[in-house]
Amino acid sequence: MVYQVSPFTKNIDKEISQQTKLYFADTGILNVLAGEQLSSGQVFENAIAVQLKSQGTIQYHQKKSGQEIDFIFNGDRALEVKETPAISNLQTVKYRAEAIGMSAYFVLGLHPPASGFSDFIWGGNIY
Repeated sequence: MVYQVSPFTKNIDKEISQQTKLYFADTGILNVLAGEQLSSGQVFENAIAVQLKSQGTIQYHQKKSGQEIDFIFNGDRALEVKETPAISNLQTVKYRAEAIGMSAYFVLGLHPPASGFSDFIWGGNIY
């Protein structure tokens, strides 16, 4: 019912010291337990986590400064989840992915932005 997502790092000491993230296998249960405390973006991220988990291994990456990549999929793809994606999100995940040696990076989004930005993977069919 609950998935634990571990941090992605090449330093085992950091991996042990960082906390795991929790995602619920059922967003309905998540909504009941969390009530009004979650944003729709957090629920969407949880839905993406459930779908990714069924397809492979997911981790997250976070620096001490708080900058993070939502998901590292199968150890070689950086994924950023945004309700309404923007080109700045793609630039950010590119920068962060390259900093940890990854050349594959993507933004997953729910709503097409008014700006016309279209270089994202639509996650609406799994929400």
